[in-house]
Amino acid sequence: MISKAFKALIILSLIFSGYLFAESIIEKAKKKRIENLQYLLTLDVPLRNFGTQEYGHEELTKQRDIIKVKYASALSFYFEQNYLEAYRGFLEVQKDVEKLYEELSLIYIDRTSEILKRAGEKVVDVEMVYSKGTGIVNDFVEDIQPAREKQLLTGEQIKQKKAKNKLFHFTYDKRDILKNLQLGYEYLGEAKRVRQEALNLEKWIEAKKEIDPGMRQKRIESYMAVISLCRRGKLNGIRVFQLLNRNEIYAIQGDTYKKEDKFNPNFYVYENDLDPVFDPRIPVEFILDTNDSLNRVQSIEQKKIQDGDLTQKKSN
Repeated sequence: MISKAFKALIILSLIFSGYLFAESIIEKAKKKRIENLQYLLTLDVPLRNFGTQEYGHEELTKQRDIIKVKYASALSFYFEQNYLEAYRGFLEVQKDVEKLYEELSLIYIDRTSEILKRAGEKVVDVEMVYSKGTGIVNDFVEDIQPAREKQLLTGEQIKQKKAKNKLFHFTYDKRDILKNLQLGYEYLGEAKRVRQEALNLEKWIEAKKEIDPGMRQKRIESYMAVISLCRRGKLNGIRVFQLLNRNEIYAIQGDTYKKEDKFNPNFYVYENDLDPVFDPRIPVEFILDTNDSLNRVQSIEQKKIQDGDLTQKKSN
């Protein structure tokens, strides 16, 4: 009797353990499917902006397309309820995605460094010329004295005064310019640290051993954080240019958007909320970075210039 009960217990244990194993594989496959889908979705905008032939990183988009094929294969096993093969397939996808994010994160760091470097070169001049006590600031102070306003000025003097007054904004923008440059470099420094920490995780792996899925997930999420940090840093750098080139905003409806003697209808031009493609304060080579940092696709944004008002349907 004891023997039969013991045998029955063993059988039940095997069945129950098999059930748990099946449940474990199902949950693992489901989790990896969701993770990989999110990784691929997050890659869409960066690759549509930087993974192009024009920008020079078309190979990254090709890598992504190969990954999508692998994802589709793993997904077919998942729908067939062959969860073991699906899980293995999703692990391969995760491995390839990690390498892609690693390369992409470096591009973001390099682009952020370039923007901040260029902005910093301009800021040095502003800090040296427009600090308190410098000659040009003293001239601004003297120029607003009532006694000076009463003096009769020649036409040329008035012209020179207007030109000089256009530079007055540097005296009060200087603080924001420096603060944005500082914040940009802080984000860049944090992005570099996060990326290096992700790379260092591999040092703890024994020779000839694969990185486990949990560690690979952590590295991917670190690279995603790097991209986010770089985007914030780039926006700070772009803000520096917007403050440095503040006077350019007054030409926004000038010759560029003028037809004959009338302005073209332009539904995107609002000084307080100006789309990057219309913002003359931003260097042309950094408009792509600005749009990407706002999670916008550059090619779509450019159509606002080419097509005019995208909010209205075009007649056939």
